[in-house]
Formats: sequence, structure tokens, C-alpha cells
Amino acid sequence: MTSDIRIFRAATAAGLLVLTIGVALLFIYPHQLESLPPGYFTPILAIEFVTSLPDAQALFANNAALVARTQTGHWVDMVFLCAHGAFLALANLGFWKRQRRPLSLVGAFAAMIAASADLAENQYLLQLGEALLGQSAPPDFWLLRLYVTTKFLGICVAMLCLSLPLWQQGRVGKAFALVTFVLAPVSLGGVSGVPALTEAMAGLIAVGWVLLLVWLVRTGKNPLPPGTA
Repeated sequence: MTSDIRIFRAATAAGLLVLTIGVALLFIYPHQLESLPPGYFTPILAIEFVTSLPDAQALFANNAALVARTQTGHWVDMVFLCAHGAFLALANLGFWKRQRRPLSLVGAFAAMIAASADLAENQYLLQLGEALLGQSAPPDFWLLRLYVTTKFLGICVAMLCLSLPLWQQGRVGKAFALVTFVLAPVSLGGVSGVPALTEAMAGLIAVGWVLLLVWLVRTGKNPLPPGTA
């Protein structure tokens, strides 16, 4: 077995973990909040992009049970961020082994930056939850937005670095590349806090990850030369 296939199979394992934890988070995080800002329909995105303690208090409307449930989600997300960082980094490293393109190393580095920013984001979100429960001072919302922005842009860059080699890897690879090409401009609006674009950004990332996982599973089961998978 070639070294690139071994790395791709490790990426597949990380991707399956991303899928498993991602589904679990759908049940752990609240499905609805008391008052979502206009344009948002995913509660966790509204929480991540909140800009002040009064806005956060309006989201939860003093519902301590919802806050506690969200805190649990943040702790589970600590594992999720490790999984998605490994997923994107290993996929990029697999192409580095196969094609030796520096862009793949950039993608792997971006994936690790995204995971690190996600870790910092979770720490600030946990502090926000404690503040809502009256157990802590509120976090620095400017830094929270910085970490959220860094996370999403890091993910976008890691996926863009994968899109070029995957464009040559059959229909699934082309579909991933097309999704990622659309994601790039959408992400710029999404991280600026435009709710519709934020929701679209999250949706495109999810679709892209599923396509990448499908390609990795197919490649691991039936290793083929570059350009024929």
C-alpha cells in the first residue's frame, strides 16, 4: 500500500468521526432558542456570532436549561474540532505525498489553524455560558468573533487547497471542487455576520465534507492512480 493511500485511509477514519460527532451535536445543541436574530435558523451559528452579553441573554431568555445544554455541546465540540482538523489536514497531506504540491502543505496548515481557533472559540463560548448563568464575567466578544472568523476561513482555505487536486479525481472530486469554489466568496460574507450567508457557509462546508468523505472511502477501497479515482 502506498503512503498516500495510508494517509487517505487515516483521513477517512477522521472523516467518519466527524460525521458521527456532527450527527450527535445535532441532538445535543438546542434545536431552537427563544429569540433567533432575523436570518438565522441554526441556533449554534447565532450563538457563535453573538456580539454582546445582552444579545446572548436575549437568545436564551434566562433559560438555564438551554444554557446548560449548549455548554455540553461545547464540550463535545472539543472532540469534534480535533476530528475536523485531522480530517482536512490528513486529506491535504495525502495529496502532498501523491503530488508534492506546496499548496497541499498550506491546506494542512490551514486545517490546524482552524482547529486551534475552534478550541479558543469554545473556551470563550464556555465563558459566555458561565456568564449567562451568573458564574463568570462575559468574554471579550471581539476576540470571540476573531476566533470564529479564523476558524471558518481556515476551513475554507483548507478546502480550497483540496479542490484543485480533487478537480482531477472524477465526478465526486469535481462536485467537491465546485462546492468549495462557491464556498470561498460566500465565506467572506458569512464571517462578516450576514446571517443568510453565514447559514449558507455552514451548509456548503457540510456538503463539501460529505463529498470529501465519499471520495476518501472510494479511494481507500479501490486505490487508483492519480486522475482516475
